[in-house]
Amino acid sequence: PIGKFLRKSKLNELMQLWDVFRGKMSLVGPRPQIQHVHNMYPPEFDVVLDKVRPGVTGVGSIVFRDEERLLTEAIDRDRCFKTEIVPYKAELEIWYAENASLWLDIKLIFLTAWAIINPKSQGLMSMLPPDLRRDVNTFKGAPKTA
Repeated sequence: PIGKFLRKSKLNELMQLWDVFRGKMSLVGPRPQIQHVHNMYPPEFDVVLDKVRPGVTGVGSIVFRDEERLLTEAIDRDRCFKTEIVPYKAELEIWYAENASLWLDIKLIFLTAWAIINPKSQGLMSMLPPDLRRDVNTFKGAPKTA
């Protein structure tokens, strides 16, 4: 129960502030990935890593703040992660890297706090371009039908 509370409230992320102070991370940017997960991302995602430092929060983190639940409820957990979550996160982080600015970072920090207070909020979706707006609650890992 304590771990669940820490994850839900994002208090488990506080230790990463040390990395921000040391200059290894930014407050906003794509979340660092372990190598085997990074390998699932499309090659164009590497552009993001060249442009921006990893962050404590970011557009992918806000959109997928409830990723654990999505994967638990998925029809096929692996397929959901590999074919729905990873490609969408990559698109979001590429969009962030192409549009990074102090103003966008301030908005994303605010939206992170808002998402913790109001987890059902879809506030971030309104600032994304229409072609990047998706309902992640429909991500189930089901095979695509023709």
